[in-house]
Amino acid sequence: MYRKGRDSNGDKSQEGGRDVPPSIKLDITDHPASGGGKAASFSEPWTPTPGSGSCRGSSSSSSGRSDPPEKQLTLLALRVAILEKAASGLGKLDFVWATVVLLGGFVSTLNITDFWCITVILVGEGARVFSRSHELEWQHETTGRAPVSWAVGRVFHWLQLLSASSCAALSLVRLVHQRYGGSEEAHVNRHSALDIFYGLALAEALLFLVEKALWQWRVGHHRLLERVAADCHLNTACGAVAVRRFFYDSYSRCLNGSIFEGLHMDLVSYADDLLTAGSHDEQRLGASI
Repeated sequence: MYRKGRDSNGDKSQEGGRDVPPSIKLDITDHPASGGGKAASFSEPWTPTPGSGSCRGSSSSSSGRSDPPEKQLTLLALRVAILEKAASGLGKLDFVWATVVLLGGFVSTLNITDFWCITVILVGEGARVFSRSHELEWQHETTGRAPVSWAVGRVFHWLQLLSASSCAALSLVRLVHQRYGGSEEAHVNRHSALDIFYGLALAEALLFLVEKALWQWRVGHHRLLERVAADCHLNTACGAVAVRRFFYDSYSRCLNGSIFEGLHMDLVSYADDLLTAGSHDEQRLGASI
């Protein structure tokens, strides 16, 4: 409480023959905090109580995480991109080995079975890479257009699965049988070269199938896109499209650039980029976010 110093005889006090100006006295009494407990202190830092303030996404506030909900999408894009780049690297190595070593050095000594198996595997790997790159374009187009794009994207999806399964089956059968035949010229070197080729082709196909299984498990079975859209309060049709497009763009950045480039994306900055992109559909998606 505040009080002025006064005596009983007047508005001001005297001390030693001189006037003493009025003074202000401040009493600070420790009062217990509301709800009981220790007294409040000016030197103690303020800490927010549970429920004060707001968090980005209901899942972050409920589980105590500091990461935004869309972080789950960028992490999945990173994992899938690692598998895709590893499979593509093995495919390139396998293609170089087949063209330079097998078809270049042992083409005249290969039997007809291995020649056609190598041809089918190389064509299958090329078809997989071609359909993979175009699937991303069509899936990106699906986020803003009609079901025709979705149907074309599904065709590319099944083409990849068919080519990868065929390559894995052919490679596994040839590795198990070990009946390469052919002429006796350079028999030992040809046998080792074929083992390496079929082993690389099998590893590439298995990596790609693991990638597709992870994708289907997280996006299809666990419905990750829908859950993230709900956590970000983007439950509308336009919001779901925006979240799906965000995921595909994050995955494309991880594939086309640095493996960690899409990991640092967030929905707010992504919405800003869409608003300044110029396209009406992209501006609409950015505004919805």
